[in-house]
Amino acid sequence: LRSEHAAREFFKSRYQAVARAFRVISEHCVACGTLGRSLARGSEAHPEEVYLAGLLHDVGKPLVGALLLDAERQLLRKLGVPVMGESLWMRIVDDCHAEVGVALAHRWQLPAAVAAVVGQPHDPAGPPDAIASWLGYAHLLAESRGYTGGVAAGADIEERLATARALRGGSIEKEAAAVEALLEALGARLATVRTLKSARRA
Repeated sequence: LRSEHAAREFFKSRYQAVARAFRVISEHCVACGTLGRSLARGSEAHPEEVYLAGLLHDVGKPLVGALLLDAERQLLRKLGVPVMGESLWMRIVDDCHAEVGVALAHRWQLPAAVAAVVGQPHDPAGPPDAIASWLGYAHLLAESRGYTGGVAAGADIEERLATARALRGGSIEKEAAAVEALLEALGARLATVRTLKSARRA
């Protein structure tokens, strides 16, 4: 629970530019973790570890983004160096986030199986007990439902999802139940946020 809260805080960066840029990535991570947990139930993988790994998969991105903004502001203030473009900013984030995410996972003393997949690509064709196998499946299901992390899903998303479904022994019915659980979780989270905001105003 501490890791879940800390991950949410990273994605709610005090830098508005970072918060806006990574809001969709945060939603994708929540979707992958929640869907992965549902899909992995009854398998050789630990569902809660799948959830945590999905939630923290891209946690290095907002951290690197915030550090870049800090460096950028200092250069602009001291040297008058122009602000880097968005494409360069994102390329640096993409190149560095995995190492930062892994370091963060170790600092938080997460299970080794979780730390091993943070920031790494996920393959649904892996072993049945591997977290990455279930996250690969969950990633495709999330993309097919619009949780893409800001990157458009390919035209072949349904075909790739069907392949992952066959590899993981899934079913359309189980996927539908996983999506329903995700929507319930997102609804509960939104209700909690609204309650907290109302309490602060009061």
